[in-house]
Amino acid sequence: VQEGLECPDAPLAADLEIVNSSGRVVARSRSAEDGAYRIPLAAGSYVLTPLPGEAGLPFASPIPFEVPQGDWVTLDITYDSGIR
Repeated sequence: VQEGLECPDAPLAADLEIVNSSGRVVARSRSAEDGAYRIPLAAGSYVLTPLPGEAGLPFASPIPFEVPQGDWVTLDITYDSGIR
């Protein structure tokens, strides 16, 4: 990337972990090449942890979320590539 040039967002295949309110990993998944993922979970409180790539990049912050009974939740994950 060069100064003054745009660096548009792009989809990313990423490894994801879901941790429940007790701190236990309850699911692991990898998103598709287009970044899409679907992880069935029971109702409750969770934290989605996007795992970093090799050497720590790209990285993303954990996302706390609630799953209501009988419903799906949409979460968008934004990874930071470290490029400035």
